[in-house]
Parts: sequence; structure tokens; C-alpha cells
Amino acid sequence: MREEVYLPGIRVTEGSWLDWKNVHRWYVLARGHLPVDPMRVVEGDGNNGDEGVFYAVSGHNQGFALYLAGAKKFPVEVLRSDEEVAACKNGLAKEAQDLPSLRVLCLERHQSSSDDGVSTIASYGRVFSVTSSWRQPVLHAFSLSPSLDIYDENDSRIMVPAGKGLNVVRNMNALGYENVCAYALVGGESGKILQELVDRAIIPFYFRSIAGNTVAMKIVNAHESMRLTLQNPSVTPECVNDLESKLIGAAQKGDAVLIGGSLPRDVEPSIYARMIKILKNQGVTTILDTSNPEAFRQAMDAQPHIVKPNGPEIEKYLGVKIENSPIPQLARTLNELRKKKGIEVMLVSLDSRGALLFSDAGCYQASALNVPVNCAIGAGDAFVAGYTFTHLQGEKSMSERLRYATATAASHIQRKGNQAAQIDEVRKLKDEVRIIHIDPEAMAA
Repeated sequence: MREEVYLPGIRVTEGSWLDWKNVHRWYVLARGHLPVDPMRVVEGDGNNGDEGVFYAVSGHNQGFALYLAGAKKFPVEVLRSDEEVAACKNGLAKEAQDLPSLRVLCLERHQSSSDDGVSTIASYGRVFSVTSSWRQPVLHAFSLSPSLDIYDENDSRIMVPAGKGLNVVRNMNALGYENVCAYALVGGESGKILQELVDRAIIPFYFRSIAGNTVAMKIVNAHESMRLTLQNPSVTPECVNDLESKLIGAAQKGDAVLIGGSLPRDVEPSIYARMIKILKNQGVTTILDTSNPEAFRQAMDAQPHIVKPNGPEIEKYLGVKIENSPIPQLARTLNELRKKKGIEVMLVSLDSRGALLFSDAGCYQASALNVPVNCAIGAGDAFVAGYTFTHLQGEKSMSERLRYATATAASHIQRKGNQAAQIDEVRKLKDEVRIIHIDPEAMAA
């Protein structure tokens, strides 16, 4: 039987060739789920080292990981005997049974310095190659305005990488969906901390450095946060274009892209609409969730597949108050808007009134769950993560997607400091979510 390991969005099996393009910073994880720092690597005796793709099996004090860095074909040639493995007493693998379930065998490891002073690691082990027979969709999350959220309680401090895109991928990861990648602009000391936290969480990412500081937010209580950074960083068009092109180049047919969050100064609100049009032509599912009124307006005209405004955001778009609108009247208005704009799914979160879902496959209302609220910040992003998780898993029932989204948000708000939902809790809570089928057409009569 062939052993299998996973890269984000692609199935990888033992074989003789590897051909993987556009690798930024992907990890195949083993026991310990810890990342490996990038390193310069030669494989085997170095005879094939100039052909491109380099593998290294590297250790950490708590685990192993296979680091992949390259983009060309490289012949695999490294199966060794169990005796050789067992003989590696001072290496990373002491006994065959001590090896991670990934079964990447590190049999030899030595370090030397080249003339240019760069350390070189040589390692031998079993490696793997891409098979094109199957591919799981990737969620790509685009974030021009991430933040570092800080929560202090007594003598402890919680710091989390935040902002809409990072909140969603953290919750997706917590739900067990690891095929995600975060794209963000980061800078300054707060940006460095944010990047370290994402790296530590084993979330694949592509971060573009900017001159300014990433926004730092102090969470004051369950509903309020305070800005520690004086203003949003100013970013150059080159930085934005680079991040956009990386995502568009990486997203493939069948993937999903979350486009949202606030915009930095000097960034045109048309960026989201432009990205949606390009990605739709590539066969990518587009998800829009932004609080910027003009960016939302223009992006709606580009017909994203899925949109998720909250109550205040849809009020700004419609130009009318909906806070006290009866659900039948509101459902009719929102479903007509969805159809007019050519949007497949519209999700609207309404705080204590729960959430609404509109689609051609059915329209539903989910009740809000009565749970302790320790942090409402990021609840909408957890909701998006729960919906996207079921969407990418192939769940056909719209009511079940809404149920899972509501349960994910309910789990999230019980955590302190904008921490991710817990999957076991989500599974329990989803059975408590009350779903009501609504018929906007009948309500119009």
C-alpha cells in the first residue's frame, strides 16, 4: 500500500518524480505539527542538486517536518534499510518506531559551510511525489489590513494574528481544514510577531513586507477593542500588486478565495471587484466580506459567488434601517437583491436575531444560540469559516451549512481574546441550532 501525505490542496504519494509549481512556504507535517525554518539543501550525494527541487528532513525538539522549497523536477532515490535507520543513534531518528507517521526517514545528516558562508544540510530519506488524480480545494484568504490582537487577563497575555482573512483561516484550521493559505501585508515589530504566530500555528502563508507597522489592537472586553497603532499603515501599489498577483497565480479551479477586510490608506476600493472578475474567470469561488462601503458596492457589481454582510453593512448598502424590520419583509428585500446582483449565496448575520441565508437552493433563518459571550470580536469571521468549511467539504444542504456556520460562531464567542472555535464544541452546538425555512416569494404575496 502506498503511503500518503498532504500538502495544502494537493495529495502527495510515494513515487519517482516531483513537479510542484509556485511553492511559497508549504509544509508536510508529521508528529508534533511544528514548522521547519527554511534552509539550503542538497539531496543525496549532490549529483542532482542543480536540477531544482530540494528536500530536507529536519528535526525540531518536539517533532519532524518535511520542508519543500523549489519548483523543478527532481529524481527520487532514497530508500534505506531498517538497520541503517536503527544505526542512526545520534541523528534525528533514533529508532524506526520513533519516526513520525509520515515515515520520512532521516538516515544521515551533517552540516557544513560553503565558500559563501551558507550552511548546507545533507539528508537522506524517503520522499514523495505529486499525483494529479485528486486535489482538495484550497481556501486562499486575502488580507490587506491584518492586525495583532492582544488580550491581557491577570498576569497572562494572549496574542493572536487577526483581521478578517487570518481570523477565517485560523478557524478553518481549528475545524480540521488545513488546506488554507493566508496572504497579507505586514510590517514593523507587530508584523513580525504576527508572522511568527502564524508560522507557529502551521498556517501556510505569503506575507509581503511593508514599511509601516501592522495595526495592533488591545481587546478591552467581550465587545470592544482599542487601537494601539495610531493609524493604518500606508502601502505602496507595488506591495498590493505583488500580494494580489501571488494569490491569483496560486488559486486554481475549484479553490475558494476570501476577499475582505478593511482597506489601507491609498488603496483603491475597486481592487476587490477587479480580483473577483479575474478569479471567477479562473473557475475560483469568490467570497466577499468587507466593511468598506465603496469596496462592497463595487464588488457586488462584480457578482461574487458568496457575500456575507452583517446588519450595519447591509444597511449602508441599502440606505435603509433594517434593525427592526420584520424577518419576512427583510427576507424578501435581501433575496430580491441577491437575484438582481446574480449572487449565488447571501449570508447576513444579525447578532441576537441569528443569521439568514439566501440561495436558489433554499432560504433559511438560524436562531442565535444562548451561550456565554467572552469575545464577540471576530464572530462574523468564525461564521464565514464554518460556512466555507462545509462548502469546501461538499455539503449540499444549505440549511446544514448555515447550521455549522452558526455553531462555529457560537463556539468562537465563548473563547477569550479572539481565539478560534473548538471543533468538538462546534459538533455539539450544531445540533442545538434551530433552522427555519423561509419562502421570500410566499412572503411577497
